[in-house]
Amino acid sequence: METPIATKRLTAQWTDGTRHDVCVQIWPPTPDGRMFRCRITTKGLQPEYDPPSIGGFDEMQAITLSLSFVRFLFEEHLRQGGSLYYPSPESDVPYSPHDLPPATS
Repeated sequence: METPIATKRLTAQWTDGTRHDVCVQIWPPTPDGRMFRCRITTKGLQPEYDPPSIGGFDEMQAITLSLSFVRFLFEEHLRQGGSLYYPSPESDVPYSPHDLPPATS
């Protein structure tokens, strides 16, 4: 059974004030013709979105571009007025996606 190569769990506060568990996963690169693709799954972000698989010339580029796309999704959630927090029952520790590579232009 295939397992994700990376998982990020956070807590999101949506613009309506409700809180949701966030889980974003990147799946192993798979060959697709002359390139490789990583599937990304998301749960709990606003806006809800079913991302496409992210392609790259090789496995490394597919993974790196996938991490950049996850950062874009987190930044978009924040731009739209939501908040992100590390999952901590004791306190609200804000999360910033600066630990991920920046989106490429």
